[in-house]
Amino acid sequence: MIRPIYILFVAFISLTSCSKEEIDPNRFRMEVDLLQGSCGVIKLDISKGKMRQDFRESKCEPNISSEYSTVLPEEQYEKLVRMVEDLQLLNIRRDDCQRCTDGKDVFVKIKMGGQSNQFTLGFTPQKTDEGRYNEFLQFLDDYLIPKSTLEKE
Repeated sequence: MIRPIYILFVAFISLTSCSKEEIDPNRFRMEVDLLQGSCGVIKLDISKGKMRQDFRESKCEPNISSEYSTVLPEEQYEKLVRMVEDLQLLNIRRDDCQRCTDGKDVFVKIKMGGQSNQFTLGFTPQKTDEGRYNEFLQFLDDYLIPKSTLEKE
């Protein structure tokens, strides 16, 4: 009798511990720093209904030298929250040091309520990832990197 109860208990613990954490969009906030080697840093701060881009520390973009606040469209915000959930970015432990070689990495800090996580991703993720973070990096690329920087590469 004890054995079936034990098996059910282990199965219950296994199922509940592997469930994805749902993110409350109203309490979600993400801060991103684009680390560009000698070019400095571009910052992005996203929360519901607000997005702030800060180019003041970017040394390679003399024409963009200020801070911009705007509204991130609701569908884009929801897409970001879904990506964070699907990739389980609130729990990821990762530190890519690719800026040592390629010059572009993102430092991400995610906050939701009292919980937070931070990690770095390179814009050329390790081959073992099989493109897992490509959509997330593309999303950040659309808002972080001035298009004039991309045209120079």
